[in-house]
Amino acid sequence: MHQYVIIGAGPAGCIISRMIKKQFPDDTVILIEQSKDVGYQANCPFLHFKYGKHPDAVFVQNMDQIKKSKIDLILDEQISRIDYTQKLVVGKSKQYKFDKLIFAIGQQNTSIPNTIPSRSCAQLRALRKQLQTESTQVNIIGNNMTAILLADSLKDYPTKIYASSAALELDVEYKILELIKKELKSEIVFSTPPTAVPTSTPTINTLTQPHSTFSIKQNMNYQQPSVYAIGSCTYPQTTQQFIFTQAVYILNHLMEKNPPPLQFLNNRQFSLGTRVFGRVGANLTESCKLVTISDSFRAEFMPTHHVVHVHMIVENETGIIRGIQVGSKHDVSQYMQIGALIVGKQMTAAQLILQDFFFQPHFGKPFHLFNVAAVAACGEVPPFEEYK
Repeated sequence: MHQYVIIGAGPAGCIISRMIKKQFPDDTVILIEQSKDVGYQANCPFLHFKYGKHPDAVFVQNMDQIKKSKIDLILDEQISRIDYTQKLVVGKSKQYKFDKLIFAIGQQNTSIPNTIPSRSCAQLRALRKQLQTESTQVNIIGNNMTAILLADSLKDYPTKIYASSAALELDVEYKILELIKKELKSEIVFSTPPTAVPTSTPTINTLTQPHSTFSIKQNMNYQQPSVYAIGSCTYPQTTQQFIFTQAVYILNHLMEKNPPPLQFLNNRQFSLGTRVFGRVGANLTESCKLVTISDSFRAEFMPTHHVVHVHMIVENETGIIRGIQVGSKHDVSQYMQIGALIVGKQMTAAQLILQDFFFQPHFGKPFHLFNVAAVAACGEVPPFEEYK
């Protein structure tokens, strides 16, 4: 028999623990959580406001399943250290022996005095109750997706977003911030450093960084034998579908199927007002250029005619596509699946120009919008030899 220890009882920890117990019913699975809550996705504080009076029903999603699965759930446990040689997790009052160790500890908020961390469920609950009795301005620090979604959930209150103006931030994020000004009527203040935010009103800090505890590093699935990482401690703001993909990959390792190395791409989609956004890949850097095109799925005379904006990040020297973002009032999930494939295969813009997507892409045109964006990235149609 083996003993599996999972640290972190958020969505990632709950999913992987249940999958392991189902696959190895005779083995011991221990799920350790430093708080008293189970199933909370702390990178989504907007849910505390979006779902009104009963947001906890959305968060606490796995407590009954954990108990029914006969998983040993340890709450309110503080981990002091981990002995990888002896394979021991040392808690405040007990030690946990492991054969396989899985981190699902997520991200941690950067330290900014007099702010409410976006990962603090208790403080967000208190703020929600305060806003139900008194209408007040809310400050939000950060120009990440969490800050944007939080502003959307707080659109009934005067909100002010303090966004970093770092040079390497993705330009597309600023385009979304411009939409916030129009649709959500939030005030945008570019502030560097973020500590310049006044704290006389409630301020939520959405800035996060990878946990440095226990040598877990961002974008790593495991760093030594029998130790794995899953969830947003691997990639920030991980979606549940993305977590499931990671969980299957780790489970294949535990079953000794030796799966090949896999580059996970965080294919994320979210709604902002009446618009839908999807994003996959890397941020814009000085070695890349941003290509933007706008078109439509359908003819202008149709009632569901909406503009589709495609933003593509392409390396200047190699032409390799490093990131894609799509925005529209249409469902963009199919586009983002294609985008993940393009970025995952490290296709160049020249290769993408004549890529056949096997369906009529949009009204009256023989090419997919990604084909058109690739032409814009190249500046012209390259010679045929470059497509080979």
